[in-house]
Amino acid sequence: MTANKKMKEVKDTYHTHLHSIDRKYFKAAKKLLQEIHKRMFTVYLQPKINLSDEKLNGAEALVRKLNGKGNLVPPIDFIPELEQNGLICFVDFFVLETVCEYIHNWQKHGKKFIKVSVNMSRTTLRKKNVVQKAVAICSKYQIEPQMIEIEITESIGGLEKKLIARLMDDFHAAGFSIALDDFGSGFSNIAALAENDFDVVKFDKSLIDTIFENDKSRTVIQQAINLCNAVNKNIETVGEGVETEQQLQILKEYGCDIGQGYLFSRPIPEEKFLKYFLTGENGEKCD
Repeated sequence: MTANKKMKEVKDTYHTHLHSIDRKYFKAAKKLLQEIHKRMFTVYLQPKINLSDEKLNGAEALVRKLNGKGNLVPPIDFIPELEQNGLICFVDFFVLETVCEYIHNWQKHGKKFIKVSVNMSRTTLRKKNVVQKAVAICSKYQIEPQMIEIEITESIGGLEKKLIARLMDDFHAAGFSIALDDFGSGFSNIAALAENDFDVVKFDKSLIDTIFENDKSRTVIQQAINLCNAVNKNIETVGEGVETEQQLQILKEYGCDIGQGYLFSRPIPEEKFLKYFLTGENGEKCD
């Protein structure tokens, strides 16, 4: 076999493989969009609570999926696959659009204005014109970007520093605030905090779980809060996964600004969130 013929066979095999990948991707994307259209995805809200007065501060939007019987599918059963095959961006933008629709309806009916955070994966952040698309979705529902907080949900260590800096500048220029999620779950978070102007830092649940029983855990969370405040005195700190009164009191003592977790409420459908937190019934914990 000649070298040219062998090279041609390699190229043909490569292009066949690429076409196979493309077909699989578009087939999966079509199926996902059909599921979204059929309302198999929904958006739950989990309140964020000011620790100074235990009143509502905002909410985090969390996507949920329904199976054919209308039962909830655990996020672990569908989110990793969507991230792996590059389809998570469709879900991220679906969540943002749903949140904007929620806020639009709240405003229309005179409900309390709150900021809602939405997660954006590394895959979504890599998409061309991601900021412009987010602005367009807000405009569609007449929502100011200041009402939306963008949470970076996974390690951003894989993103180029220049890209991160540009995204931060563009999101801020458009009016969005930016949260660094899962702080404390990896060393790259510390470098990211030092290099970027985050508005919010959310401490990973793993840091909160043992702060009552473990002296070292308390030292870590206390120093993490001090570090955030030293880097930026205007930064908001959020303790995720607060489940006990003891954890709550320690976070208050150390000066954490916001709490989020089952102690206050599980993620709940929008209608329940409206009832418990936006209609004058604030303070009632929702199990």
